[in-house]
Amino acid sequence: MAKKEPYEMTWEEFRLQAHGNPHFSQTYSGNDPGAYLRDTLHTHRQHLLDAVHAGKHVDATILREHYLIE
Repeated sequence: MAKKEPYEMTWEEFRLQAHGNPHFSQTYSGNDPGAYLRDTLHTHRQHLLDAVHAGKHVDATILREHYLIE
């Protein structure tokens, strides 16, 4: 099975692995408890926007997670 690209992952999948997620291996101890979640959410959303702008197919369910479509 081929590895999914970040724009093919749900946010849950994205935040629990390192591919395309620069925050995965960073230490967040001592920071705001929501910092990791906020940073990964922002990064995942940017992957989705970049993919859409590049003409790649992004599943509607994934776009809805980020309120990019209704």
